[in-house]
Amino acid sequence: MSGLDYLRAIADGRLRGAPIAATMGMVAVEFNEGLAVFKAEPAEYHYNPIGVVHGGLAATLLDSAMSCAVHTTLSPGERYTTLELKVNFVRAITVGTGMVRAEGRLIHRGGTVATAEGRIVSESDGKLLAHGVTTCLRSTRRPEPSPADLPPLGQVEGGLKAIQPRMTAGELAQVATLPDAQDDPSTPPDLRGRRSLPQRPHP
Repeated sequence: MSGLDYLRAIADGRLRGAPIAATMGMVAVEFNEGLAVFKAEPAEYHYNPIGVVHGGLAATLLDSAMSCAVHTTLSPGERYTTLELKVNFVRAITVGTGMVRAEGRLIHRGGTVATAEGRIVSESDGKLLAHGVTTCLRSTRRPEPSPADLPPLGQVEGGLKAIQPRMTAGELAQVATLPDAQDDPSTPPDLRGRRSLPQRPHP
């Protein structure tokens, strides 16, 4: 599934959204290639000690909108993470501000790095409340091999001998008859319970 298809599936309820959206009261509104839009209605639980909405709401909205703008451009198997986030707060947000809208737009997508910008405006009067930019790192997920992709043991170089311990039968018997280190009172506490292995000369 492409990044755009994945985000649209979240927006229309076919896939579960991120838990942070429920925590912050954010709603996914629109996703197109290079564009992501979220909304949120400021509430008292968003307030900080000085009587206005905490800057974390605007920062989270911008982080989501801008990074998802990058996410919309990903092909199946690609992933990304945020490297840098910068936010400018223009006006205070309060309960009286009403619904706010965050739009993230892709600026540039390179081979491994993508940048995006975002704006938060008040839906009631269109005034700019905050804006920001982000830098994201893109990478390709390495597929995990399935059991069907692994060669049979007989085809592994060296066969069973490659995974057997390189000890002779005599050495194995010697290890089996060694006393536990914990039986020796002179053994340091952190080494008790271990068995000593016979030393083999280097070839």
